[in-house]
Amino acid sequence: MQKSRFYQFSDQETYYSPNCTDDIHPPQKSRKEDSATNIFLSEIKMHKPSRSGGALASDTLDTCIKYNFAAIYLTDYQKPCWWMHLWGWTCFIPAKVVLDGILKPLHAAQMPMKLENSEYYSMIEEDICDWTRLENDLHQFYQILEKHLLLGLVCPALPWVFGYKKKYRLFSQVLQAMERSRDWFMIWVGLISYAIAKAETEELDLMNYPNLRISSWYMAAIKGGCNEAWLDSLIFSCIYTFDEHICRTGIFLHPNSQKEEQPAVEWFHEFSIPVWFPYNPTIDKNPKFVQGLLSASQLRTYQQSSHGQDAEHTIRSVPNWIPFFKARTIEIKEMIKNASKDDLHTWNIRRKQKGAADASVYE
Repeated sequence: MQKSRFYQFSDQETYYSPNCTDDIHPPQKSRKEDSATNIFLSEIKMHKPSRSGGALASDTLDTCIKYNFAAIYLTDYQKPCWWMHLWGWTCFIPAKVVLDGILKPLHAAQMPMKLENSEYYSMIEEDICDWTRLENDLHQFYQILEKHLLLGLVCPALPWVFGYKKKYRLFSQVLQAMERSRDWFMIWVGLISYAIAKAETEELDLMNYPNLRISSWYMAAIKGGCNEAWLDSLIFSCIYTFDEHICRTGIFLHPNSQKEEQPAVEWFHEFSIPVWFPYNPTIDKNPKFVQGLLSASQLRTYQQSSHGQDAEHTIRSVPNWIPFFKARTIEIKEMIKNASKDDLHTWNIRRKQKGAADASVYE
């Protein structure tokens, strides 16, 4: 697997990426780093008459806030932004819609139909149930990870707010609701991918500290009520694919930030997240940017070279699933060894339950 190192010049400022060659412009630094504003909500200020009575005047109007989900789209969040603790996870959002593994019901949905004895159109009830089940499963899974890791992130709305469950007078309106709802599942893919990446990082960091060690996210999900077959399907989906096959949005990092909330460059690189940051002479002293950086002399050499040609280097990595299943096997043995009789009985019952015998296969 080959990656490219290159310098990018934009707005008279030098930007560096250790793992991406895309021609991209840095986003504006318009929001404060610690702002608690939810970027996934588009607010509309509405005025309503005050209950105090009297004539209808501007000073007797109350202001209420409503959310306009029709004003936000997936593409609004498929552009890299500057790292912020509350929503830096958006860098894990896939740059393209990928529907595999547990996400296949989104691809297999049939065309909407006109309701019987009605002038309205709607998705087929079976598809609505499949999408709702997937939505609930993803939401439940993230809540388990949130409780397991205490992430404290700003979360997006659930896909149902874009109307895939509703009835419409026009066939085109149903198609639009389906497309926007399906796209919004990618936002949740990014959120859960980030949570899994943080979980695996914390597990490795605490592995040598028996008193602080935490269980894997997989075992935490099983204890939280997630179906094991569903989790295995998640592992073989884009949610758990951290390589060049799934292109993700990426992130711009603050070169002078010393805050612990901003992960090191290597962390993003490890999970195949494109990274950009401005280069300045002091960045070599920042421990979060040392690995993978070119020295100042190399930078000067690069700037003097012909048109800044990409320097290629080869990175050999082990597929994600190999260490995962090795660690999972060890942990399951340890879990069975320390389990109570009631837990063993419950697991045996679950293991004997038959799966779906009529699952459809889509090429």
